[in-house]
Amino acid sequence: MENQQRSWEDWATENFVGSNYYYYKTKWEYQIPDRSFTSWNWAAFFFPFYWMIYRKMYLYSFLFFIASIIGAIFPIGLIFHCLVGVYGNYLYFKTCNNTIRTASQYSNENAITYLKKKGGSNLLGVILTIVSIFVVTGMIFLGIILLADDSDTSSVSNQNTYDAISLNKDIIVTAPNSYEQETDDTNDLYLYDEIKSSELIFNVYYKDDYQDTVNEQYFIDLIKDYFDSKYSLSPVNNKEMLTLDHQAPQTLYSTTIGTNILYFYFTCEKFDKYYVLTTFTIRPSDWNRVREEISDAISSVRPNDSI
Repeated sequence: MENQQRSWEDWATENFVGSNYYYYKTKWEYQIPDRSFTSWNWAAFFFPFYWMIYRKMYLYSFLFFIASIIGAIFPIGLIFHCLVGVYGNYLYFKTCNNTIRTASQYSNENAITYLKKKGGSNLLGVILTIVSIFVVTGMIFLGIILLADDSDTSSVSNQNTYDAISLNKDIIVTAPNSYEQETDDTNDLYLYDEIKSSELIFNVYYKDDYQDTVNEQYFIDLIKDYFDSKYSLSPVNNKEMLTLDHQAPQTLYSTTIGTNILYFYFTCEKFDKYYVLTTFTIRPSDWNRVREEISDAISSVRPNDSI
């Protein structure tokens, strides 16, 4: 009876292990299921995580994955590899015996189906795991590269601007480097781009100097009437206005000066103590190219808190 039982266990073990059965039979020979033992397994040492997946020991592979994370934080990764190399065959032996014990409750036909389902090897699982690791690692590196690019872009963006302070030091504007601040006694802050022949002008009007009925549109109409008397402005309705970070009225006009056509843009923002009126002139062909940087500059207008 003992030889018959032994024969069935050998048959079940062979069906469970599949490939490399005789290797493991030699390693497990004369072993008692409830007693631990040590033997060396090179595959388990060099590739413990993948070896466990290949042999369908998924719980152990998960536990080793957690241990490998700890091993990456602390310099003990080699110890985990050595432990699996020494005790890997025993873990597989325990897994095999537990599966055979369950299979012994079935008929031979059902038992062999169960043994092959729980045992054998899973090369596809190893391949999918490797591919998944490469994909996740690639996504992480791509994310790092994109974050680095965003950081570099932000850094370049910061280097391409500077803070300009109005003559009376009331306001600060973060202006593009292409616009140089020039002295102009008739305006509080005058910025000029020589290449674009473009002006970016800011004027401050104190609330205490005006009645309560005055609003942002009043100053826009005032500056529009001034330039209209000199150049005869015409409304521009087919262009998108600037995207500002605050609600403020905006108007855009065109005019002909000599042989040149220019756009005149006006907007006005209300602060606690004053109104800031912005006048911007640009060639029509440059309007779309500079919209973003001029929007940022106008949106950056802020009181000078240092005074």
